[in-house]
Amino acid sequence: MDEQPGIRHTIAVTHPAVIRAAIVYALRLPSQNFWRFDVAPVTVTDLRFSRDVWTVRCSGCSLLTIKHEVEEEADT
Repeated sequence: MDEQPGIRHTIAVTHPAVIRAAIVYALRLPSQNFWRFDVAPVTVTDLRFSRDVWTVRCSGCSLLTIKHEVEEEADT
């Protein structure tokens, strides 16, 4: 995930297990934490990579929440 130079955005429609794995990887957690994340179906998880650090901006967010945040960012 870290080595994607030049790629600004990626959208993945996938299973909750893949999202859990991405969160564990992004936060550099031990793999036994995989099952500690409950990822609801039909939700959004927003991961950001900046200055060699991953941040989980939200997990389990509704599409409406994300739409509102994107609109606010566009206004600034």
